[in-house]
Amino acid sequence: MVIVGGTGDLALRKLLPALANSDAAGALGPGRIIAASRRPWDRSEYVAHVVASAPSFGTAYDASFLERLDHVRLDAASGEGFAALASMLPDNDVRVVYLATAPELFTPIAIGLRQHGLVHAETRLVLEKPLGRDLPSSRSLSEAIEAQVPPDFIYRIDHYLGKESVLNLMALRFANTVFEPLWNRTYIDHVQITVAETVGIEGRAGYYDHHGALRDMVQNHMLQLLCLVAMEPPTDDSARSIRDQKVQVLRSLRPFRPEDVSSKVIRGRYAAGSMNGKPVGGYDEDGGDPAFRTESFVAIEAAVDNWRWAGVPFFLRTGKRLERRLSEVVVQFRPPPHWPLTVASGEKQANRLVIRLQPDDEILLMAQMKTPGRSGFHLRQLPLDLVFSQVDHNEASPDAYERLLLDVIDGNRTLFMGREEVELAWGWVDRIHEAWASSGGSPLPYPAGGWGPQASHDLIGAWEGSTWGFGQGGSA
Repeated sequence: MVIVGGTGDLALRKLLPALANSDAAGALGPGRIIAASRRPWDRSEYVAHVVASAPSFGTAYDASFLERLDHVRLDAASGEGFAALASMLPDNDVRVVYLATAPELFTPIAIGLRQHGLVHAETRLVLEKPLGRDLPSSRSLSEAIEAQVPPDFIYRIDHYLGKESVLNLMALRFANTVFEPLWNRTYIDHVQITVAETVGIEGRAGYYDHHGALRDMVQNHMLQLLCLVAMEPPTDDSARSIRDQKVQVLRSLRPFRPEDVSSKVIRGRYAAGSMNGKPVGGYDEDGGDPAFRTESFVAIEAAVDNWRWAGVPFFLRTGKRLERRLSEVVVQFRPPPHWPLTVASGEKQANRLVIRLQPDDEILLMAQMKTPGRSGFHLRQLPLDLVFSQVDHNEASPDAYERLLLDVIDGNRTLFMGREEVELAWGWVDRIHEAWASSGGSPLPYPAGGWGPQASHDLIGAWEGSTWGFGQGGSA
């Protein structure tokens, strides 16, 4: 495996720890891991850097894993170093090339790999987001890379697709008859998808000013989650079958007209506030450029125009500097058609299925139960919960990157995005950006430590008085 950008944050924070865990579990198999970067380091200097950085990421490496590591100096922009990399692989024995670099380097890296004979039948080229910043740039990037590397060799990674709860969402739907017959407009009232972060832009202002929450989170992670909730049952669990069904969902997403964006899409930008009782600055104080009308929060009411989901809104919400770190899907079922039990109106709550991705992997089914006592019916909503950490005591749940890296090595493309998925998602998102650009408006301010602009609560509240999560802000 070659990690281009092997001294960067992604490699040190995610990739190397994931590989080390797989190695410790005996799942990695033999082979070297070569880091390529512009640093003029030899192997010992790189290993020393990895060891020194490990405590910052809560990682420790054993000696057997460190023996796998090597380093080569490579400057992708100038093309220097590809010959040295090739000389380290005399038998052309490279299986995975992971591009943990800025996207503008993807094409020159692909060119360098091909020119030096490092693309062959066993090559897998892994691309991290962002894959463009709009549809035209995404197409240009794919065309340039595919001119050097065959499309079937390319793995477009979205680490959300490797999370245990995401995979269990498919198992929940397609392996349980108690849910699949109900998974449609007849029984489901609406769907919510939330990805909330407590961090601000923190050192990423240069990137974030030009991308924002819509490009950074909605175009990839959130639309991928929407696809898994909304897709039709695949014929099998092969990569092609699952991708085909996700593509059909993306094709069914109702495109936004300019006049709809102002009422169906809310954008915000965090201002000064407090996190955990401590004051924090706003977007501009964190290094953001006031000249850019960049959103750090977005809430969307989306529609999937097909037979299964006609009339069922999908509410998407993501933002930085929110009250809690939380990623979850909430499937809100319709209330019973008639209440034969005499209960207070405030106790009449519909069932909710909550698939939580972080901070913990768990699935909750909120069911109506009677409160203990003799005086009539008083209902309360209690969770029938599946917390994976409590069930699988003897089997640690692998990190998303652990699972996905092993899938790449094995040539399993099931959990990776196809080019058509990426481009359909960009086409949908671009309509929103075009409307924002023509309107000339600015994001709504919201205090750090809250749950975004009030307009986002009004957006979901307009749907029969619904609220986000289990309450006005997030989930309990």
